[in-house]
Amino acid sequence: MKGFTLIELLISLGITVIVGGIGLLTIQNLRVQRTLEFESDKLVQTLREAQQNSISELESSFWGVYVNAPAGDGDRYDIFYAETIGGASTTHRSVTLPSHIEFSSPAQGNSTIINFLKISGVPDNTATFTLLTTVGDGIINVSVLENGNITR
Repeated sequence: MKGFTLIELLISLGITVIVGGIGLLTIQNLRVQRTLEFESDKLVQTLREAQQNSISELESSFWGVYVNAPAGDGDRYDIFYAETIGGASTTHRSVTLPSHIEFSSPAQGNSTIINFLKISGVPDNTATFTLLTTVGDGIINVSVLENGNITR
């Protein structure tokens, strides 16, 4: 007799389903990690843009980034400019994080503001922003250092 028995077919089908499921989970986790890396890179670019705009005194203003982690959904950050630190500001651009990525620093329900000084581009304070995925275990820190360096 040539051919396969029903049991042999079921076993090979079961192995294929298990291997395919593991591969699918791996691809999904990889996609979430890539999105986290992309969002952290966007935050670094926004911080550097605000710093560079302050150095060049664009709009004759200080520039800064407001990072907001409200309780619940909708973590976001805004790049803004103002004539004086702490004065009335104008939002230049807002970025909302995807629903599966959030800030853990600042903690939920809190916010942080980084202002960059004109000409020098030095921040008025230091901060570390921690982005994490709500699915999986991805985590990335973005730091604004006292000397103005912005790292990921």
